[in-house]
Amino acid sequence: MMIDKEYYFLLCKDAELNKEKYIELAKSQCVKWEYTGWKRYDTTPFWFERNLEPRSPIMESGAPFTYCFNEVGEICFIQSHQQECFERSDNRIINRRYSYGKVDSIEELIFINRMPVKYVEFIVRSGMNSGQEWHFEEEYAYDNKNKLTEIKRTEYWYAGKTVRNRLYQIHYDEYDNLSMIKEGGSIIYSYLSVEQVREIRNDVKRALLAESIETIKKIGKLVENEIICFISIYLHDEPHGPIDPMFQAGLESVRNEQLASGENIYALWNAVEHAGPEETLSDTEVTEKFKLLMQYWQIHSDWSNEPNSAVLANKTWWGESKVLWQEVSMELNKLDWKALIPVTEAFVIYIDEEALDVVNGDLALSVPNDKLLFLESKGLISLS
Repeated sequence: MMIDKEYYFLLCKDAELNKEKYIELAKSQCVKWEYTGWKRYDTTPFWFERNLEPRSPIMESGAPFTYCFNEVGEICFIQSHQQECFERSDNRIINRRYSYGKVDSIEELIFINRMPVKYVEFIVRSGMNSGQEWHFEEEYAYDNKNKLTEIKRTEYWYAGKTVRNRLYQIHYDEYDNLSMIKEGGSIIYSYLSVEQVREIRNDVKRALLAESIETIKKIGKLVENEIICFISIYLHDEPHGPIDPMFQAGLESVRNEQLASGENIYALWNAVEHAGPEETLSDTEVTEKFKLLMQYWQIHSDWSNEPNSAVLANKTWWGESKVLWQEVSMELNKLDWKALIPVTEAFVIYIDEEALDVVNGDLALSVPNDKLLFLESKGLISLS
């Protein structure tokens, strides 16, 4: 059932008229402050797990987010690119959110017996007139032990002209700790121990190596009267990109034309300019395992410059996935590809990305040193 929009418009108009009062009231309760680089807390249950978003570490004063807490440890005010003012009672929390001096949105969380049962986010940043708003609703269901087991979320976009329904199922282990969240039957979050992550990563690496070999062999069958001078494994910089990258062939005929016309080193390694055959992975089992690994990396990513806060060896999901693929590429480059596909003497496989800097040595991250030296002897890279 849709909400009473008139009620929320009234809340927004009241927040607009009394902005200074609500801001000062919220600030007056502050007794403790935390500074973060991005979001660290949310009003709704399991927001970070549902969205696979990492919590920001606590940082030094002057960081973009300031969280203010009252004397009982509750958030009462947030200063970021917005101002958020929290008003609490026994059965509800209202957050009045301001942006550029105007009301951006209202959040309301309703409680029964101190458990959240209903949440609404009513957004008016496009204007206070009916038809300009959009809103999100959540309802929370519990088992007989008062554990949250289900979240029904309905998103009303463009004043309700577009509606999206989402159902999250919450699962716990034998100790009542969160173990898994599913949406539409698919696992979107799974708790993994460090040991499990290590084991899954080893499994994924072995599977990626085997699947990559088959994928490159498919490309070898697609070339006609051509010789392959490289295989680029392109990682798009969204979480799905490293899970299912694009394998692209570089063609010797194109490279010869580039060399004859004096093209620079960047062009020699630009797979798009070569326009060779392309393939992607086809093993769904390795894809599903990789998704679990990526979920862990996403929620444990640290995008700050704090020296001691990172959980992951390579800080972020992007760093971890690149290193994994670079290790796979190193192994692929050890194989005798001449026996499998038509390749040049200088054939290599490398990990490609939007920011690949061949001139400054990025190929060394995924190509063994002996092959790099051979490429340099052919004038294809410079190691100096």
